[in-house]
Amino acid sequence: NLNSKRTSENGFDTHGKEAQVVKRRCMHILGFDEYEESLTDGLQVLRYNKTTGYFPHLDWIDDPRKREEHNFDSAGVGSNRFATILLYMSDLEKGDGGETLFSHGWPVGQAEEDHVELDDAIDALRASGDVEGMLKRDSWEETMVARCRSRLAVRPHSSRAVLFYSQHPDGSVDTSSLHG
Repeated sequence: NLNSKRTSENGFDTHGKEAQVVKRRCMHILGFDEYEESLTDGLQVLRYNKTTGYFPHLDWIDDPRKREEHNFDSAGVGSNRFATILLYMSDLEKGDGGETLFSHGWPVGQAEEDHVELDDAIDALRASGDVEGMLKRDSWEETMVARCRSRLAVRPHSSRAVLFYSQHPDGSVDTSSLHG
């Protein structure tokens, strides 16, 4: 992968039979009565291992100078996603990694006094020795693992999904969708 902030193995399928089935089902889940190909993105398949990840990002293209022509063609520039559905194909146990991190969220049900700030999460991660020799100290990857242990993180379970919105109803960016 040429993107230094995305170290996964990945591929796109925009028109294959299975991609069409999944995309149609996702549109149905989102409440669309009819399927419109022009409103969908390609089906993206990602594979991560113990030392790979994706830097926290928005599924939103920030182009204040309007230099890019945005559209819904995933083979081109693409456009701002209304919603993203992540479908998990693996079961991972606690401590295995692989979580989808929502950087601005806190664990559901966690009391405010139990929130762990990033510096404390990094110190705890280093003290645990869990990533010793795997990740560079002070790297974005180390920070991601620490955030996965202190912020809202969804652990993969096969045949489950996460749905989140990248935009507010007025079309403005929803920064709470920052994920990685």
